[in-house]
Amino acid sequence: MGKRSEPNLEYIAELQPDLILYTQGFGPREAQLHAIAPSMVFNFSDEQGQPLQTVRAGIVALAEKLGRLEAAHTHLAWFDRQLVEAHAQLASYRRQPLLVFSMIDERHAVILGNKSLFGGVMQKLAIENAWQGENSFWGTATVGIERLATLPATRAICLDHGDEAARARIAATPVWQAIPFVRQNALRTVPAVWLFGATLSALRFCRMLQQLEKQW
Repeated sequence: MGKRSEPNLEYIAELQPDLILYTQGFGPREAQLHAIAPSMVFNFSDEQGQPLQTVRAGIVALAEKLGRLEAAHTHLAWFDRQLVEAHAQLASYRRQPLLVFSMIDERHAVILGNKSLFGGVMQKLAIENAWQGENSFWGTATVGIERLATLPATRAICLDHGDEAARARIAATPVWQAIPFVRQNALRTVPAVWLFGATLSALRFCRMLQQLEKQW
């Protein structure tokens, strides 16, 4: 059907969908989708930077549309229980702040701030985010690698996006070696988790923290 920013409207029309779900700010105009079938728009975050609350509201709205409201409430109650159980299991993470980031290229990293989905999960788990700087609408901050060297001692998680060769070159540089969490062997690299998801992405991030706890 094409990219989310440029879907093939003719092909979508041929499929005769009962309902079209789309993300706010991406793709064609709302009227173009409504001309094909009933449509619902979903946001990832809001002006307050609360993606976890926003996606929860989206799940309820979709459930109401589909006549599955009880199932949505059951899912969200289960999700909340998972976070409560994880909160008790992850006490060691509360000893020092945690930094979560990905490499963009050999000079830049993208950091997940408090306004990101995973930042919201960390708040639920009472884990302090090591990044207290600027946040974009998506809850991220793009910084030069040298900025990481200014952070205090912290645990750090790097989300792997198949950039192992680039990370190997970065690891050999003096700037990288000067970063506190590198010097203290407090960095772990894990497979990427989808940042712009909903409750299941949030729970996958939580499960990743649980698995890593034994490796620090």
